[in-house]
Amino acid sequence: MARLELGRCLRVLGDPSGDAAEHLRVAAQYMPDRAAVPMEQAQLAQDAGDAAAARAHWEAAARLTPADVRVIGALALSPPPAEGAAATLARLRQLVARSPVNLAAWRRLAEVAEAAGALDEAEAALRAVLERSANRRAAAAALGRFGTRHSRAAAVEAATRALGR
Repeated sequence: MARLELGRCLRVLGDPSGDAAEHLRVAAQYMPDRAAVPMEQAQLAQDAGDAAAARAHWEAAARLTPADVRVIGALALSPPPAEGAAATLARLRQLVARSPVNLAAWRRLAEVAEAAGALDEAEAALRAVLERSANRRAAAAALGRFGTRHSRAAAVEAATRALGR
């Protein structure tokens, strides 16, 4: 447990000595059933810009704790390149259902749904962002651009109303 915590602390500090990975490796060796270890390894890999390694660690964490919203979120927000739109949409729907305040998940859901041609779902996700966002101007602009792109007058109108125009 101490090696896990030391690895976590070093990661949070930016891994100044480059020892975080070794501490987390030792923690994984002695605590193979603790999801916190691959989650920290995933964070460390993400910090280093290694998306493939991060993904592998998030998947390992998912095998240990499939219902953890942090794991679901990480997997939903960074799907593997080979994963299809339907699987990505399913993950994102699960994430927003479990964590409805996660604006990044709602935005990603809107992007993926729009790319998949699920325009009603994309619009609903953008409206959810608008309802929840502290930055109403940016959220309204995104909804308005979407409405303009797809000739959806109701979306443009909602965006205009949100801006108070």
